[in-house]
Parts: sequence; C-alpha cells; structure tokens
Amino acid sequence: FGVGRWHAAGTNDGIGSNWINANGTITAASAIVTVTDANNIVASTHSIAIVTTDGTTVTATANASTTTSTDTNSPTFAISAGNNNATAANIATCLNANGKLSATAEGAVVTITQATTGHGGNTQITLTDPDAAGLSKTNFTGGSGEWATQGGDIYTDASSSYNVTLDTGL
Repeated sequence: FGVGRWHAAGTNDGIGSNWINANGTITAASAIVTVTDANNIVASTHSIAIVTTDGTTVTATANASTTTSTDTNSPTFAISAGNNNATAANIATCLNANGKLSATAEGAVVTITQATTGHGGNTQITLTDPDAAGLSKTNFTGGSGEWATQGGDIYTDASSSYNVTLDTGL
C-alpha cells in the first residue's frame, strides 16, 4: 500500500485510521434494555444475553429473589412483580458487577455500556422472552476506535456505509 504520505504513527494525519484504530474517535458502545412489563418476566425462563467487546457472552437470567452482585458471566436479577423500575434496577446491578460492562437504570430503562472501547463492542443483545413481552432492547451501537479485527473490518451487511472493491493483486 505504498501510495500517499504517512505519519510516523501510521496515519496520514497522526489522528486518523491505521491498522489498529479505525478513526480518531475512541468510544465504548452502549445499548438499552427496557422492562416493559415485569409481570410478564418469569424466573429461569427469561434472560438477556450480551456479547462483550472481547467476544465473551454474559447471560443475565431472571430469578424469583436473587440479584447477583459479583463479577460473573452468568448473573441473575430478581423480578419485582408489578414493578418495572425495581426490576430494571436489579438488571443494572447484576450487569454492572461484570468487569466487562457498566450498567445504570433510570426508571424502567437500563443503559449498558461496554467497558472496552472500539468497534468490536457494537454487538447484538439476545432476549429470551418466551411469553408475553416483558423486555425490549436496542443493540449496542456507537463503539468506535479500535477495529474489531486488527488491520480493519469489512462488513457486507446493511451496517456498512462503504463500498469496497479489492483487486486481486495479480
């Protein structure tokens, strides 16, 4: 890739992209889980699965009475029947204890942020909500900085805003 003037830091302007960083913005991805109806959340059958920036899956499972407050990849959150806000607070508590996430609750809305910055944090949340809806979610977005894969990422799905054509080099 011998065309252009490159800064000693590996970028054209010293703050742009290189083989490690996608751009000059370094942010962590965030997502939202909302408790829409705590009465529809059932212990052991409802869960929230989160993929962290490093690829670890953290699965928080509804429990009749226990909210985990230790760093584990399989925490539990207590259901507070009829109380969306208290259930959301319990979800935030169990997720915030994990070293790869931070979480806060405001009312029935839980905001979850990846602890590590970068594009790798723009992941999906999977809700297991088998009965009438008790939870809703918005997937992680806004992670920026490091590529998910060192050297760069090329996505072919709808999330990509770039068209890339690569010659074979032959």
